[in-house]
Amino acid sequence: MARSKKEDNGFPIDAKDIKEEQDNLRATEAPPQVKGSILIKPTVGRMILFHDGFSDQPCAAQIAYVHDDHNINIGYIDQNGMTQSKVNVHLVQDKNITCDIGDCEWMEYQITNK
Repeated sequence: MARSKKEDNGFPIDAKDIKEEQDNLRATEAPPQVKGSILIKPTVGRMILFHDGFSDQPCAAQIAYVHDDHNINIGYIDQNGMTQSKVNVHLVQDKNITCDIGDCEWMEYQITNK
């Protein structure tokens, strides 16, 4: 009797079948980006850019606490190398929106490798 492609319980039985099942699952997942939205889940310890308004360049910042996908607490290094902190900072999650003073955004490499 020839062995069927799947066992009686419906699970794949070899590596090729497993790969096929994984590809099918990925094909049904929603895309990670929609019309400029970045949709990166912020987590404690991730590096971001903070616009403090005192420099023409954003400051390096690290997420210290996550309230939700768009509201975080941060520690950052200002243009003089001094550490600062801010609470309830807006995290811009759309690459088509320009950050205002006091907002954070993802670094370019983080959104292009998404």
